[in-house]
Amino acid sequence: MSNRKFPKHYRLYQKKNIQELYQKGSSFYYFPLKFSFLPAPAGITNTQLLVSVSKRNFKKAVDRNRIKRLIRETYRLCQDDSLVFPVLLAIHYSAKEIETYEQINKAMQKGILALKTKY
Repeated sequence: MSNRKFPKHYRLYQKKNIQELYQKGSSFYYFPLKFSFLPAPAGITNTQLLVSVSKRNFKKAVDRNRIKRLIRETYRLCQDDSLVFPVLLAIHYSAKEIETYEQINKAMQKGILALKTKY
């Protein structure tokens, strides 16, 4: 059984790494999620994740936080031992309404599979 926790060192929070991800990274899209990724710089030994939800589309923080929790949970359950390469990953939620867990989970599984094939 694999360790499926999501501790703080898996979160992308350093401003320098975020800027580098958006300047040099690549992206692909599976509705309602957009995945941006970049191989991690030296010194980072695991995948770091950033989750983003637009304030323009969801005015209430309660809605944005709910969506972010859904995305983090689907990512946590979809990650497995084969996704051990270090990468900076940003996931943006682009739908105008809150999608169901099943739709987000399906997009996450496709995105993780696509990310594995790109490496």
